[in-house]
Formats: sequence, C-alpha cells, structure tokens
Amino acid sequence: MFYVSEEERDLEVSVVYLLRRRGYLEVSVVYLLRRRGYLEVSVVYLLRRRGNLEVSVVYLLRRRGYLEVSVVDLLRRCSSEQENHRAGEESSTGPLEEEEEEEEEEEEEEEEGIITDIISTVEFNSSGELLATGDKGGRVVVFQREQEVGNDREDSTH
Repeated sequence: MFYVSEEERDLEVSVVYLLRRRGYLEVSVVYLLRRRGYLEVSVVYLLRRRGNLEVSVVYLLRRRGYLEVSVVDLLRRCSSEQENHRAGEESSTGPLEEEEEEEEEEEEEEEEGIITDIISTVEFNSSGELLATGDKGGRVVVFQREQEVGNDREDSTH
C-alpha cells in the first residue's frame, strides 16, 4: 500500500480510517517524519454523497523552517455540472427510481474513493528539500522546505 524509499527508513506511517459515518467517508492519513527539521503532515479526505466530491487536504508543518499551509481543493465545477445534468434527467424519473439510483451512485463513489485516495507513494529528492506524495487517483502533492529566516543563534534561543 505504501512505498518508502530505502533512504527514508526513519519514516513512520500511521493510517487511520473512519468509515461511513452518516454517509461520509473520512480517511485520515498521518505521516510522522522523525528526521530533525522535517514535518508532520495530516491529510484528511472527505468524500461527500450525492455526486458532491469534496477533497479537503490540510497540511500542518509544525517544525521551524516550514510554512503552515492549508490547501482546500473543491471540485464543485464537476459536481455542479453533474447536478445540472441530473436535474434534466430527474424530471423524467419517478421518486422511487431516483432514490434507488442515488443509493447505487453513493455506493460506487465510496468504493472509488477508498481506492483512489489512498496515499501510495512518499518520495524525497536527493537534497531532502522536496517531499512528494502521490495517490492512486493520480494526484501528486509536492512540499518544499521554506528557507530559514534569521541566523541559527536566534532560532536556538527561542
């Protein structure tokens, strides 16, 4: 499920899955990097029902020398197009058929979300300045270490 390069044996990966709470699939992936100066990354995926796929990715970089970044990628264009398309189709279907179709679509989305949103690769470049993660859905996120500001003496006294 995870690939960790030979160079990065000090990577500890903890994966927690909280599944199917009130129609939501929440996958929480936490990477603890033990090397000094690296980061703690918490990735939370929320997959919503009824064609509204929202992927929320939050990165908390807690150690000095890193940015604190919060990235939220809302795929609302796709979901709004799907909803508009469905609105045209719903006028021709009855309420019972509509509910059955929604249930089938929700099950398919949950299964697809489990497969594509699992982080499958964690890689560092040779200098250790870049960290890249990739998932089975083809999404890649690259982290770059922030340039340290000030001298080391000031940082060590705080």
